[in-house]
Amino acid sequence: MRNLTVCVLLVWYGLSFPALAQQPGSIPEQQASATSDSSEGVAAWVVSQGKTVTYRVAASIDALVVGYLYTGTLLGGGGIALLNAVISSALYDMHEIAWNNYGPDPATDPTGIAIEKTISYRVVSIANVLTTGLFFTGNFWLSSGLALGNAAIDSTIYFFHELAWSHWGPPIRKDVSA
Repeated sequence: MRNLTVCVLLVWYGLSFPALAQQPGSIPEQQASATSDSSEGVAAWVVSQGKTVTYRVAASIDALVVGYLYTGTLLGGGGIALLNAVISSALYDMHEIAWNNYGPDPATDPTGIAIEKTISYRVVSIANVLTTGLFFTGNFWLSSGLALGNAAIDSTIYFFHELAWSHWGPPIRKDVSA
């Protein structure tokens, strides 16, 4: 499990920060320009980091409650929520970076894109929660119930989180080199 976490974090790091290495100037200058109010928008990786934090708070509360209901203990629910938060943050951030850099502009069809992103992230999230549940319970069927219960609640959280960011979030500048 530790090897999987290290691999996920390394992939996340590799996807998150190549834009920094490709841009001229120092990192503080890049961060200042990435958050400036330019007509090009905010760098995709900056928006992805913000969305990762806000989504993770909401989803961790959900994971704690669902984990508690399935394990019957606060310690089991907390363990599931903590492990899920670490792994899911990396997975969510990679998902966001990919969509922000290669997906359509959310302003074109906020609801349609939110639905597409919700479905694509659910596939990733269900696999993660199923694996985490197996780690804590050792029972495939209980873990499957945990994954499906979490997916039902989390899909709603994810969808409305996407709509909120597309409505109130900054315009996104794609960080893809031609």
